[in-house]
Amino acid sequence: MYIPPHFQVNDPETLTAFLHANSFASVVTIANGEPFATHLPLLYQPETNTLIGHLAKANPQCAHLTSAESVLAIFTGPHGYISPRWYTHAPAVPTWNYTAVHVYGKPKLVTEPEALTQILLTLEAHYEPEPIAYDDAFFAPKLKGIVGVEIEISRLEGKFKLSQNIPAESRARVIEHLKLSERSEAAEERSPTAGRFPSRLAEIMESI
Repeated sequence: MYIPPHFQVNDPETLTAFLHANSFASVVTIANGEPFATHLPLLYQPETNTLIGHLAKANPQCAHLTSAESVLAIFTGPHGYISPRWYTHAPAVPTWNYTAVHVYGKPKLVTEPEALTQILLTLEAHYEPEPIAYDDAFFAPKLKGIVGVEIEISRLEGKFKLSQNIPAESRARVIEHLKLSERSEAAEERSPTAGRFPSRLAEIMESI
């Protein structure tokens, strides 16, 4: 992706922490000259520097992953609309602040039942407070309908577009307004311009 120097994030710990905190991704492949995307949770595994997940066996992207030398997984975090009315300087235009990490790597399908079950258990342990008991008669047919995927990471790109290119006074006002918008609007009533988790976006802005 296009990353101006002032928005670039290179620190590996920051990037992998982002993957851990924002584990829902879009996996993009190319088939017959056309892009194809699947949206799925992918967990970063630090021991192997891989991403793991699973998708439906009927998904045509399974065929793409079998032959692809490289895929792109896109992870996005908090984002939001930034009004020029919030700035202390003028003139200025509206913009959108956001956080994103792109992961490139070589994919491998996992079909062996024991290895596939381990992927599912790892996902469950990440999202559930305790294991869920399944009857084998129920679980076995479900397992036959999916395939696991493991992406061996070759490159990470991070872009945190967080008003680093505007005066400090204006940036402080942006943070203030993002915090205020989270407090003042119920989630179900939030304006479509509010974005996703504006207070978390403000927290990230304060941390860099």
